[in-house]
Amino acid sequence: MVNRGGLWGSLPPIWPEKPETRLKKRSVNPSILAPISENNCKVDSFYGEYNVNLDEKGRIALPSKIRPRDEDGSPLQLTLAPGLDGCLTLYTPDEWERLTTKLNSLNYGGRDARLFHRLVFPKSAKVTPDKQGRFLIPDRLIEKAGLNDQVMVIGVDTIIEIWDPERYEKLMSSGETTGTFEEISERLFGRNSGSES
Repeated sequence: MVNRGGLWGSLPPIWPEKPETRLKKRSVNPSILAPISENNCKVDSFYGEYNVNLDEKGRIALPSKIRPRDEDGSPLQLTLAPGLDGCLTLYTPDEWERLTTKLNSLNYGGRDARLFHRLVFPKSAKVTPDKQGRFLIPDRLIEKAGLNDQVMVIGVDTIIEIWDPERYEKLMSSGETTGTFEEISERLFGRNSGSES
């Protein structure tokens, strides 16, 4: 018997009506086939490095290529939080939900869990970019990340990081990266399957 799993589940030997008809019969919303997440935002990966200005009011404008939007094109409310290695991190609603779910699964009686909660939640902020992609970074986060009038915004797959350019360059060029791109890649993913160990 052929396994016809996946989205359609087990199918009978003869393909029935059109796929959208089958979806209706199974009470599945056909929109699940679209690249939209549970929170109605487009599921994107964010790429690139961008130099942007931090204005006197503490605002930056996200470059248009990495502005998270919902399915009708409106800007999403994002969560801005302290990031790792001295940056700030912007989370889409889905990514923030994943992080908080992991955090809430930790034993709050454990000291590290309590400290992590206290380091993240009190310093985080909800931000909604305007039509030009601008949003305000709270003073406490500007200070924490050491931001000045020029900042670097980088797309890192499912999150966006905001850096002081000098801090970012120092991190990426220093020994703190613990190896070249090739060495790090090999540690994470192993050698090519065709090469001998």
